[in-house]
Amino acid sequence: MMGKSIFLLTSLFFAYCLCGAQNQSIDSLKKRILNSEKEKKVDAMNRLSLEFSRTDKTESIAWAKKAFNLSAELDYAKGKIEALVNEARMYEGNQQKKQYQLAIAISRKSNEVALEGYSMTCLGFNYYNGGQPDSAIYFYTKALPLLEKAQQPYYLSFLYITIADYYGTVDQPALQLEYLKKSWDIRLKLPEKLYLPHVGVRLAAFYSKRRDIDKALAYLDRAQANLASDTLNNGEISIINKQRASILAKEGYLVKALQLFNQSKKFF
Repeated sequence: MMGKSIFLLTSLFFAYCLCGAQNQSIDSLKKRILNSEKEKKVDAMNRLSLEFSRTDKTESIAWAKKAFNLSAELDYAKGKIEALVNEARMYEGNQQKKQYQLAIAISRKSNEVALEGYSMTCLGFNYYNGGQPDSAIYFYTKALPLLEKAQQPYYLSFLYITIADYYGTVDQPALQLEYLKKSWDIRLKLPEKLYLPHVGVRLAAFYSKRRDIDKALAYLDRAQANLASDTLNNGEISIINKQRASILAKEGYLVKALQLFNQSKKFF
């Protein structure tokens, strides 16, 4: 369970990157904050909080709080919800749960359907991470019609991954594969291909467990082929390398597997 949870957190990090195709540096975001006003300032603060979530928990929380406070002054619901989710990402347990519950309440009141569905997915993940899969699927099921209605492809594809992980936990492989393929099909069509490895490695693990090595490697090859050249030394390629190493180790190719594990180690 813990390995899955850590891996899923990697996917969570990208949830708010959908509308920002290029990674933006912390310095450029700080300049944007200085030069922006009102809602645009809030959006930049939330994005900066997200960027800091990679490296500095304290800064990430601080910027999320600033974004929330300014959003409250402006009565900017979307900004408040995103700030709550950004801050929640830095917590665990009940503290995280309360943040997500508040994000859901504000989303519902302001008719932010996509963010309500996404916040509910995150709350479900909190329960999943806490060893309560039945509570997790309850919230995933509530989030599903919201995200289908919102037609927000990244959030929906992410929900499909969480549902697939649930079915993997309760040993229902047919449903696990169904939802993995749903997520894969959506992400193949997204312009930002860096999202593809997070579902590709799950499909590879699914087929590897069932000794269908050709299919497992085919998904990894497809995910890697879709990555842009400037992503070949980052977390996404490392996710692929780690899964590829696992498959090769099981097949007895220990030297190559060790090389790939060492390449991916700095990201995990």
